[in-house]
Amino acid sequence: MGRAPVLLAAAVLVSAGCSASSIVGPFDDLPLDGEIVLPADAGLLRPVHVARDRYGVAHINAETLTDAAFVQGYVMAHDRLPQMDILRRFGAGTLSELFGTLDPKVIDTDLEMRVHRMKPLAQQTWQTLQASADPRDREVVILLQRFADGVNAYATSIFSEDHPTGVWKLDKDILASFDPTRFVPWSPVDSLVLGRFQAFALSWSAPFEIDISELYQQLRQTFDLAPGTAAPAILARQGISKDLLRIAPVGRISTIDGFPNVGRDSGSRSNGSVTPATTSKAVAPAPRPVVRSCRRSCSRRRARSSSAASTQVHSARSGRTRSCTRSPARTTGRSGPRAPARTWRCSRPISTSSSRTRRSSIPRT
Repeated sequence: MGRAPVLLAAAVLVSAGCSASSIVGPFDDLPLDGEIVLPADAGLLRPVHVARDRYGVAHINAETLTDAAFVQGYVMAHDRLPQMDILRRFGAGTLSELFGTLDPKVIDTDLEMRVHRMKPLAQQTWQTLQASADPRDREVVILLQRFADGVNAYATSIFSEDHPTGVWKLDKDILASFDPTRFVPWSPVDSLVLGRFQAFALSWSAPFEIDISELYQQLRQTFDLAPGTAAPAILARQGISKDLLRIAPVGRISTIDGFPNVGRDSGSRSNGSVTPATTSKAVAPAPRPVVRSCRRSCSRRRARSSSAASTQVHSARSGRTRSCTRSPARTTGRSGPRAPARTWRCSRPISTSSSRTRRSSIPRT
């Protein structure tokens, strides 16, 4: 075996005019740089450099994509392994394995989350990716697996009584709710579960909407619809339901100057670059003609007249037009001369933007 791969880690302070000696805080004693040697079975091909800026964001510099994915899993687990463990269990509906005895309500939460089938769907996705011959899917498989390897590499290097040779020591407050010895190895399916759970958490608003709707109805019934004989305190609060559902933007000042160009088109883009503004006159699209169709068919009109020639009927479904006119059988009758010949036009284009076919009275000529 060759030399064990090396993971280089460094924390870099980029604050202008600020030196390390002038920083005062609870983390002053932490080393700003160091070198971590990983075992050969970690699978790193080349040394990887990790730099943290003044905000603590890790910047990974690797020569291969697989090494970058491995180190990303390692660094992410270093920063938030307990959170990752809880969130994957939350999405999979297995959180009660850790906290079910402390709070039985966690079991109900697991049952609710299992209805969404996040883990079974993630397992199905992982199997589909593994079976795919698409080069992009194959690359995703490798990246997910290497990320999981990095997470597990950090988890196995945590110091504990059962693992006294561990490199990393966790804070006692974290150890109060997280036992590294009970950590189940991370898998690519867990990463896919987290992706589904994040999308779910950002879009799931049904409980809040139900609660706010019930509150709105109670306020409306109690105050807005109160009779005139109600207490003055109740009458003074009429209209409170509108305050509850007031719709307004959170903020009107954008963090990027000129974005999103609603009031004016300055030509600025999200990356801060500016292009020459161009002016063009917006031309509204031509209104879509809608055909007014008559529900009475030619046969009904023929039945009314003793002699029918043609009447024009348009079928909105087939797009074809039939003609059916009508002429009088005789020009005289019991009560005098008959009316002149009449022709019906059952279809006529009109200028409107609606795509719905509407009925109209039959124009007579």
